[in-house]
Amino acid sequence: MSSSPTFQASPEENSIAGAEKVIFQCVDFEKMMLFDGNHHDEAEEYLQAVDEIQKSLKSCAVSISTDRNDGQNKAIQVAMARLEGEFKNLLNSHSKFIETEWLLSMNSVNCKSSARSLHKSLSFDYLVSGETEAVSSTQSSKGSGISTAINDLRRITERMVGAGYTRECVQGYTKIRKLAIESFLHHLDFQNLSTAEVQELKWDVLNEKIDIWILAANSCIRILFASEKTLSEQIFKGFEWMNGPADEGCFYETVQAFAAQLLNFVNVIRTPEGLLQNPQRFCKILDLHDSASKLKPDFEEVFDSQFWVGLRGNVNEIITSLSDAARGMLIEFEKCVIEYSERHPVRGGTIHPLTRYVMNFISLVSDYKDTLVELIVSNPVIELEPSHPIASDLWLLDTENKSPLAVHMVWIVLNLVHNLDVKSQRCTDQAMLHLFIMCNTHYIVQKVKEGSEVLREMIGNKCLEKLSVKIKDSARDYRIQSLGMVLDCLTEAGLRVEGTFFSGVPITLLRERFKRFNSIFGDVHRNQVTWSVPDEKLREDLRLSVSQILVPAYRAFLGRYRGQIEKGRHPELYIMYEAENIEDAVMGFFQPEPDPS
Repeated sequence: MSSSPTFQASPEENSIAGAEKVIFQCVDFEKMMLFDGNHHDEAEEYLQAVDEIQKSLKSCAVSISTDRNDGQNKAIQVAMARLEGEFKNLLNSHSKFIETEWLLSMNSVNCKSSARSLHKSLSFDYLVSGETEAVSSTQSSKGSGISTAINDLRRITERMVGAGYTRECVQGYTKIRKLAIESFLHHLDFQNLSTAEVQELKWDVLNEKIDIWILAANSCIRILFASEKTLSEQIFKGFEWMNGPADEGCFYETVQAFAAQLLNFVNVIRTPEGLLQNPQRFCKILDLHDSASKLKPDFEEVFDSQFWVGLRGNVNEIITSLSDAARGMLIEFEKCVIEYSERHPVRGGTIHPLTRYVMNFISLVSDYKDTLVELIVSNPVIELEPSHPIASDLWLLDTENKSPLAVHMVWIVLNLVHNLDVKSQRCTDQAMLHLFIMCNTHYIVQKVKEGSEVLREMIGNKCLEKLSVKIKDSARDYRIQSLGMVLDCLTEAGLRVEGTFFSGVPITLLRERFKRFNSIFGDVHRNQVTWSVPDEKLREDLRLSVSQILVPAYRAFLGRYRGQIEKGRHPELYIMYEAENIEDAVMGFFQPEPDPS
């Protein structure tokens, strides 16, 4: 009896069957992840099985579909579902929360070079540490693990791309990486605000958000985005997606929205409002300009592909618009100083709000000299009639030897002084007028002298010398106006009757003279104890100068005529002050004023 023939599978068929078995046995991948670092042999076996079936399908691509091919297609579908899950799990397990404090510390000047080099090793296993040295050692200990993870991701990607699952691979990658970047920005409290939202913010809140933007922009562009670019290259370089390099497309899809948010923030806040009330806004515009300008080379290095042409152009537009805004704000500030017409009451020697605003502005601006020297390249427009009070002081601008920025600063000071002169004319008391001019001019000079060397250099010695002369002249005029009528009471003019041989002074004239002195000095004292001289040294010097003029004159007059008054009736009605009383009264002139600046 002859035996029936037996079918014997070929080695190739046995290999494919074994590969299918490996794949179908690992369907429930949630119970065990192959690429978790603990199942190396099983992971290798699985990838080999996928390779085997893909190789078979390619060799049969032109043949008629068979049941066996259908089984292999089913195996590939199962394998791709598992590899997609492995890819996401592996990416997730290494996409840790970013340590914000450490990352921000890397943006300091001293750490900039380290940050630029570290981004290549920060691919996606973001380190959790607060110290750079600790990070370096940790990175060294994790190096092999990170390299293995990237290598596994690359190998999984290769299989998924080969099987036509590029879209699934890219989508899974970008979704997870976006969450990592979003977590950092959320922890930093960076928000993408609209123009309407910005306009509703109080300045202190907006000021804080600008500082957050500067930190976020430096951290993202120099480290995070650069790291994302490196990671996408390590995993996807050499593959195609959407008719272009997959690594570039992946990087674009991952960070494009965040990069656009960073640029949009600057777009919605670069139009200043309420400048005069808050000159710090001018400096914040300069902060944004400096940050954007310094980040431009990094931006162009990181976003160098054709995907980013529009965004690179937007960066250039932002820098240009910030430059225009800074120049426009300076011109607008000059205009505000010239035209400032608030009828703020002038009281004593109080420092006018305009004086504080302007000097705070100039002091702050001096810290940005290097930036502004590049932005401010033309002198202020000056159109004055020859009779204008400032026209005679235009030589102080010294346009040939000063930078345009310095000329603008001096021009602002000259207009401030002129504006103060105009405001002082509202004073009905001439002594108060000169005290107001003296104190405000003194404030200007002190702010310059106590400021930075840059500020003193911009304003220049010639301008300071002229202002110092103005202070002395105002102090002199104050004493004349304040003491003139008082001192007139202490002279002998009008006391002696002309054409007589009587050597004495009629008692009635003396009594009248003392009464007049008491009345006038009483009015002066009542007024000037309420006036303010904020600067302590100026206040003491002014009191002393008044005392040195008035007290000796009164002491001499009292000594000469006291006897005659005391011989008459009720001398206390006429001699109301001793010389010491006058001195004490003068030392009570002027109250200190809190200086908010």
